[in-house]
Amino acid sequence: MLRGREMHHTTAPTRLYPALHHDTLAMPFDAASAPWDPSRCEPLLYGLRGAVKTFRHRFLRRDKLASLVGRMVRDVAGGIAEGPIRLIDVGCAQGGLALRIVDRLPHRVANRLEPIGIEVSNHLAKLAHLAFRGRGGHCIHANGVDGLGDVERSSAHVIVLSGTLEHEVAPLALLRRCRERLVLDGRIVVKVPNDACVGRRIYGGRWGGYRWPDRVNHFTPQTLAAVARAAGLRVVRLNAFDRWPLSDSLYAVLGRDLSAAHETVEPSIACQLRKAA
Repeated sequence: MLRGREMHHTTAPTRLYPALHHDTLAMPFDAASAPWDPSRCEPLLYGLRGAVKTFRHRFLRRDKLASLVGRMVRDVAGGIAEGPIRLIDVGCAQGGLALRIVDRLPHRVANRLEPIGIEVSNHLAKLAHLAFRGRGGHCIHANGVDGLGDVERSSAHVIVLSGTLEHEVAPLALLRRCRERLVLDGRIVVKVPNDACVGRRIYGGRWGGYRWPDRVNHFTPQTLAAVARAAGLRVVRLNAFDRWPLSDSLYAVLGRDLSAAHETVEPSIACQLRKAA
């Protein structure tokens, strides 16, 4: 159980609400429906959703996240004639995203990519390290805030937060740490569950995006933009397709807001939690 200033619940909270001064930004959560498992309660619908996703990836070759991150990497390559392009994937699992991105890049750009993963699972971090080592990269075994603390400031060209912010007890602190690690024109690619989607409105607390206790934050386009601004970031891209209401996923591209005042998050939130516990 996570313990600390923000999260000290023994059961799912009846409401998680925006509270930027507490380093959290979240949306309503129905505690009574928290244990609902779509794979068990609605196996046919759950199976159909899985089949659609499989068809989309295998046959239509759609991989929006890899495509979006790859575009950011190509933009960097177009603006920097030589030298490594540093890509940081926070919560990288076994490193599959970076490898998919490499496959989509021109050879001359792929050879410049330096993948760095951050993964809290020791087993997955080892797998990612083996995958990245051959490309001059590595994987850091740590949580997001502490892992980014091991990365040189103003050195990252692209940072990926895919399936990360909804699990993070202090998303604002993580975004601030990302800002510190970005080069001036660097980009952060975010993917989170879309709390404003049609599925959430239909299913309410039974929506598959609600997975207590793993997911402690839920974002709409408006609240994601708000927490980004609070972290000293600006929204570079959040178009109609990124917030498509029929999709359970919400995408955004963030950049540094050079005019924004921001706090330096030291020591890390993880350290604060350990002391509080």
